[in-house]
Amino acid sequence: MRMRGYSGFAVFWALLLIGACSAASCTSTGANFKVLGVNWGNATNHISAGPGEMDVPLTITLQSYGLGGNTCNLVNLEGSLKVYGGLSNFNGSSYPTDYIQQASVPSTFSMTFNLNIAKNLSAGNHTVYGYFLYLYYNYTNTTARNSQSINIGIPLYGSPRLSFTPTSRGVVAGVMNNLTVQVHNSGSGTAYYIRTAASGSSSLEQVNYPQPIASLAPGETKNITLQVYVSPGLAGQAVTFGLNPTYVSPYGYNTSAAGNLSLYALSALQSSVSLSASTVDLQGGSTSAVLINITNTGASTIENVSAILSAQSPLSIIGSSGYYNFKGIAPGATVSIPAELYVASSSSSGSTVANLDVQLGYDGQSESSPRILSFLTPGYINLTQVSTSVLPSSPSVGGIFSLTSTLNNIGTSSASAVTVTAHPPKGIESLGSNTTFIGDISPDNPTAFTVSFIVPEGSKPGRYVIPVEIDYLNNLNQRVSTSMNFSVDIAAGAAAAVGSQGQQSRKGGSGGVVPLVIILIAIGVGVYLYRKSKAKVQKR
Repeated sequence: MRMRGYSGFAVFWALLLIGACSAASCTSTGANFKVLGVNWGNATNHISAGPGEMDVPLTITLQSYGLGGNTCNLVNLEGSLKVYGGLSNFNGSSYPTDYIQQASVPSTFSMTFNLNIAKNLSAGNHTVYGYFLYLYYNYTNTTARNSQSINIGIPLYGSPRLSFTPTSRGVVAGVMNNLTVQVHNSGSGTAYYIRTAASGSSSLEQVNYPQPIASLAPGETKNITLQVYVSPGLAGQAVTFGLNPTYVSPYGYNTSAAGNLSLYALSALQSSVSLSASTVDLQGGSTSAVLINITNTGASTIENVSAILSAQSPLSIIGSSGYYNFKGIAPGATVSIPAELYVASSSSSGSTVANLDVQLGYDGQSESSPRILSFLTPGYINLTQVSTSVLPSSPSVGGIFSLTSTLNNIGTSSASAVTVTAHPPKGIESLGSNTTFIGDISPDNPTAFTVSFIVPEGSKPGRYVIPVEIDYLNNLNQRVSTSMNFSVDIAAGAAAAVGSQGQQSRKGGSGGVVPLVIILIAIGVGVYLYRKSKAKVQKR
């Protein structure tokens, strides 16, 4: 009986203790947060990022835990990342935010902020920028708003951008070719362990796999050599060699790229001469200066070289007969033909392939050999200014004004990731970020943007010209820049007059009205006396 009593007594206190613990588990005594990771991209897809990139997602992974045993859930959790000095919210503001409706304690959660990265922000392998993340939240059992700040380190190692260009576009059909390809990094970050795999057709085969490139810094170029075999039946035709390179980004992620090499299969008689162009990209609707390069790849001088250029529609040759002659080309030497090429604007939103026929002839070859140079024309984009307004219409020294302009794309292809950057002259300063992200501007879709400025005290009144740079991506993912100038007239400031009126109003508010009333009364009395005297004269 006594054991049962003690047993019941123990159970009673155990239940009481459990109830007390459960009741005290949500006490709002505090919560804290720990940063688990910061990466560009989202929580599952990590990407590289570098200067000049817009609307790039940054994901911060956090862990919440209670203080003093607190397990109160967090509701209306808001994260505000205070960025500055080159980083800004995708819409130009300084406080990008993200919201989570509820987060349990303890738990792991992520917040994502879309950021613009200024072109002039430095990047490097060990570059990390420190900012504060402000967290605002409520506990489930309270309505009071709580806040905490956490120091966040944002890495900016840069983003590689690789391009692959063959030193010669001619490969001899039916024999093994050692094709030298220049690998260039035009991005802002270093690429590591670059490996190149190729894909072609049954008539085009890569025999070897070149040694990986250990590293390629921004602006650096290194060569790889591919052994390529082309079927004899492709002689005289254009062939495409697909590259599927992979590399390790500066953030340590395995990254794949893509690229195609446009080559021309030569017959054995053509093997001593290669043909290339200084660029393969032409802008539709405008004239481009292009060098047509003829190189002697043989072991002896070739004599009496002739070249006849003829263009296929939509390509045209401007101001040239198309016929050229060279006395001789030494082994390894190159002669260049300057050509002005024009590609008509296409009504299509896609890219256009334009071909240039080159008829080569030289001593020692029984017949002339036709060649084809192919050029790629991006979709036509033409951003024009439709309207501009300034608010207020007459800004003055010491004041703030905004400039709103509407752009229209009168081309045939959409401009993507359009960004506007204002460069105010001395005497005018940007109010907030000088960069505004617009997004896409499709053809015949007028889109407006607004930039705000302040005219500091001490600036001189007069006309100011504000250059505005407009960056966008075309349909080939190439970055294109154009610029526009906006004029604004700044009037002298009225700070002194405003200050004087303010003092009078504080002393009674009638200091400027009384003298005006007296003057009006005096004028009225004078007019009355004048009319009365004139009437007396007329009676006499």
